[in-house]
Amino acid sequence: MSTVNINGTDISIRDDCAILDALLTARLQLATGGTVVRTRFGEDEVTFSEANAARLDKLIAHYESRCDRGRGRRRRHAMTVRWL
Repeated sequence: MSTVNINGTDISIRDDCAILDALLTARLQLATGGTVVRTRFGEDEVTFSEANAARLDKLIAHYESRCDRGRGRRRRHAMTVRWL
């Protein structure tokens, strides 16, 4: 399994940013009234609908992080504490 099919488009599983773009497109389709988006990972198929938007958002956050790491960006935020 070297590709993933997201909404009819085959994407390499090694290209995190391309997967992110496809997932963002799927979320936009759902937000604008699209009812079903199908994603296939090998033989497994997942259907996203408005009821599964939370899972889609988690996948988007995951691939945003992976895409940023691949581009050399950091998404961590440091917090400092000052003791008086």
